[in-house]
Amino acid sequence: MKIALFGATGRTGGLLMERALSAGHEVMVLVRDPSKLTRPQEGLQVITGDARGASAVADTVQGTDVVISALGSGGDTVTLFGRNVMAAMERLGVRRIVSLVGASVVMPGDLPSMSLRMLRLITRVFGGTMLKDGEAHARELAASHLEYTLVRPPRLTDGVASGRIQHGLTLKLGPTSSISRADLAAFLLEVAVEGRYIRAAPMVAGLH
Repeated sequence: MKIALFGATGRTGGLLMERALSAGHEVMVLVRDPSKLTRPQEGLQVITGDARGASAVADTVQGTDVVISALGSGGDTVTLFGRNVMAAMERLGVRRIVSLVGASVVMPGDLPSMSLRMLRLITRVFGGTMLKDGEAHARELAASHLEYTLVRPPRLTDGVASGRIQHGLTLKLGPTSSISRADLAAFLLEVAVEGRYIRAAPMVAGLH
């Protein structure tokens, strides 16, 4: 499979890139500074540019089977990227996208809970622009005709992939929930490759 990956120089995106390449996938990445990538690798194609730039995003999506975004939200970065990538995908005939947003982003069908309200409050206080950016991206992607999956993890931690995770559309998460970046990267790739949770927004967390 040929994957267009955005956010490859981030801590989650880097792990995802390595996992995808190790599995034999071709990976197209868009990065502002190619020197931040570890090394040239077989199957990896690098485009220099910014995810906020429509032309660079389209060049990355061209000829791929699926788009995965591990971009961090904040300001309007993910919202603008989303608009660029959705336009490119529609034009180029790429239907599948898996995009990372926070667990504080509420979607239709979520079960109301005190722990989720607390999580949203904490995120709003300490990362208000992150929450607004993620919410706007989620709304616009859900309104599209694409085969999207919005993956919603809680607090991210470091460490090796354990494979001990829980995921679902009605998962109850709170301020103490977490998942390792390695487990999250594995889940993002699995969802993208296997076509799971199409037009849905699963939450995912580690089992402790």
